[in-house]
Amino acid sequence: MRDPFPNVVFVTGASQEFEAVTHDDMAMPPVDISGLRGMFQHDPLYFHKTLERFIDWENRPKLTIWKCIIWCSPPHGGDEVILIHYEENEKKNQFYLVELADVANSPIIFARTKFRKEITFNTDFVSMKEPKNKKEKPKVLTDFKMSTLWHVLYFDSTEKIVAMVCVLLANLIWFYLYRKSDDEDDDDYDE
Repeated sequence: MRDPFPNVVFVTGASQEFEAVTHDDMAMPPVDISGLRGMFQHDPLYFHKTLERFIDWENRPKLTIWKCIIWCSPPHGGDEVILIHYEENEKKNQFYLVELADVANSPIIFARTKFRKEITFNTDFVSMKEPKNKKEKPKVLTDFKMSTLWHVLYFDSTEKIVAMVCVLLANLIWFYLYRKSDDEDDDDYDE
């Protein structure tokens, strides 16, 4: 039994031109991948008829899929963008950013994460296009990261702590001013 995953995952990153590959390793022309950023929701019953071209149906229990619900737009004009976690074996975990469409070259795989022994969202995305020289590493997608609500609320940096204190103070001040204006309005009716 696999451990539960977060229901919502955020993918953030800088706008940049990037090459993708199709399910059969055909290189696609570079496009702006800013459309891959967004909020992804876990979909345990997800199905798309072209997904089997990338990962066989027999391996479906090894997949966890998040479907983009807000702020995404498929860079090649496909149907939708999904985030896939594929646990090939117990010590080989990867995430993939994939665009799906009802066309012959679907799915289009934009990026994958580096292989990890443990399941982690704190990892870099790299290019699916293999370097010509086998000694080189795949190109890293700069600033493209995954985060969950837990990562946002986990106070591991001073910036997050200061931001949360500012939000709390702003809410307290607003509440105080709101109640104060209500009290003044009540006094006007008493006269």
